[in-house]
Amino acid sequence: MDWYKQGTTVGTGAALPIEIGFYPSCFKIRNPKTGASLKFFSGMTDDTAIKAGGDIVERACTLAASAAHTNVAVGDVVTKIDGMPYLAALTASAAITTTTCAHDDSHAHYVAFGLSVGVNGTVDAGPDAAANATGYASEAAAIAALLAVAPATAHVLIGIITVKIDADGADFVGGTTHFDASG
Repeated sequence: MDWYKQGTTVGTGAALPIEIGFYPSCFKIRNPKTGASLKFFSGMTDDTAIKAGGDIVERACTLAASAAHTNVAVGDVVTKIDGMPYLAALTASAAITTTTCAHDDSHAHYVAFGLSVGVNGTVDAGPDAAANATGYASEAAAIAALLAVAPATAHVLIGIITVKIDADGADFVGGTTHFDASG
């Protein structure tokens, strides 16, 4: 009699058989601590799921250079942190981290700055790529390095600003140097 579905789960270092007693067409796994969940539907390929909840951006915002072109204008954004929704209203000039990113005469390089929203509804600087002071060989490497850094506690990342620093330019100082400057 084949009335149950058997599968495995990994998490303790060992594969454990699971019998759930029926063939579901959809099921959801939820982490009660973070509110994050994964949904699986029949017909989905292995290792595929739809992630929802947790610390996420629920309604995206627009990012643009501020009027002074040294910081970032941020549109309204709705985030969810620990399952609670938060609204960050339009910010005309959100500061990026004041980090001096040195130019290198031998080659151009890239740096990445993050903007996040906290439970207080304020747009904050960070996280930033770990080696912004010296830069990265490509924009993709700078973004990957930034994504490897977790946002501050009770914050969610809402945007990434990348800057290309030319070999023949000057140092770039976050929050100070004009975005259109060659350095």
